[in-house]
Formats: sequence, C-alpha cells, structure tokens
Amino acid sequence: MNWWKLSTTFISVPKAFLLFSWNHQKIGRIPLDTYNGDKIIPLVGVKEANALDFSVKDMRIYWTDLALKTISRAFINGSKTEHVVHVGLGYPDGLAVDWIGNNLFWTDSKTHRIEVSRLDGRYRKLLLWENMWEPIAITLDPEQGYVFWHYK
Repeated sequence: MNWWKLSTTFISVPKAFLLFSWNHQKIGRIPLDTYNGDKIIPLVGVKEANALDFSVKDMRIYWTDLALKTISRAFINGSKTEHVVHVGLGYPDGLAVDWIGNNLFWTDSKTHRIEVSRLDGRYRKLLLWENMWEPIAITLDPEQGYVFWHYK
C-alpha cells in the first residue's frame, strides 16, 4: 500500500480500489488487492453522487452531484471538499479525469454538451455540443488522446 500525508492525517491507500456511490449520499472505496471491508469516505454535503473518478496525482476523488448540479472534489480521506464546477450545469451524468493533462471532462445530458476544464474548474470550455443528444457517460484514453462518450 502507498502512504500519503494529507494535512496532518496519515491514510493508507490501496494500489487498486473501486469507488462507489451508496444511496447517492455516500461515496466509498473497496480495495481490490485485499478485502478488509468497505471504507465510506467521510464527505459532507453529498446529495446525489452519480459519476466518480480519482486522480492519483493529487489523491482526490471527483464526483458529479445531480441534486446540487455540481462537480466536486475532496481528498481521499474526505477532507477539503470543494465544488469545482457549480454554474451552468443541467444534469452532469458522466465524469472523467485526464491524469496526464490535469483536465476534467464531463457530459451533461440536459444541455446536450461535453465540457472540459482544469481539475480545479478553471478554463472551462465547451468541447462538443452540435448534434449531441443526451450524452450520459464519458471515458478517456489520455495516453492516446481519445475521448469516448455514450448517448442515452
């Protein structure tokens, strides 16, 4: 396992884990290398988490909240929760972290868009919007420079 120091708290992060949303109000992780129980991440203010991703570089989880119409992030221990995108979102369904370029991609099925910003929400740009009909999922191959999305 890797050890990371976030603030003044040491946490153990498994090499491989699965992020999940439970009842849309809690986000957790399950280690894939050994099973020692689910770990609910102590996040405050999550209403309806939908899409989840993780950045190994900054040890943060990213998620869309359909009820709040936000994209948020926090450290893997649940500290320093912040909204990185909170304006102009209709129904942010899909989310993907570009760990090479430090970009955040998301789909919005209500506004029929795919957008991108830096991981902190700065430099937000509309990527695709013409002939888009309810894009709901997105994934990346940053090493090859590909973006894949799925329609409803």
